[in-house]
Amino acid sequence: MMPITEVMRGSKTGLCYGSTVDQKTCYECDETKAADQFTKNRRLCKACLSARNRDDYAAGVNAARSYEGVYARSIQRLYGMTMDDYDRMLRAQAYRCKVCRRPETKLRKNGEPYRLCVDHDHVTKRPRGLLCHRCNVIVWALEENHTLVPAIFAYVEQFRESLAA
Repeated sequence: MMPITEVMRGSKTGLCYGSTVDQKTCYECDETKAADQFTKNRRLCKACLSARNRDDYAAGVNAARSYEGVYARSIQRLYGMTMDDYDRMLRAQAYRCKVCRRPETKLRKNGEPYRLCVDHDHVTKRPRGLLCHRCNVIVWALEENHTLVPAIFAYVEQFRESLAA
């Protein structure tokens, strides 16, 4: 006969056969696992919690954890913008990059295009406009080191001259 030992189910401790106090039983998959397979004060194991969060994010069930909710919190925290401010800028730019006038082409894992990036002044943190990923990287590089422009032109021209030779 197996000894009766203590086991944790979620946040409750009870008596059970064949388990020890360093194990917990997940409420989702009903498997008994080591306590380190659970996050602090959670009833779900890490694997089930991760799967649930992933499903909620993809389905947009939880607004705070959806792509839109995460993005809204990020632009609020970083630039002091609301989604209404972002949408107003987007409409004013005809849903296109302010530099190249093209829509975003970089795609997320689900095949949808990313939102246009909020370009901002790195000193004041104030938004300047919405840019595609490619233009945002270029603006960042040039803002950080504007002497790159002549070096980039020289690099491209040197390559083109080598092809002509």
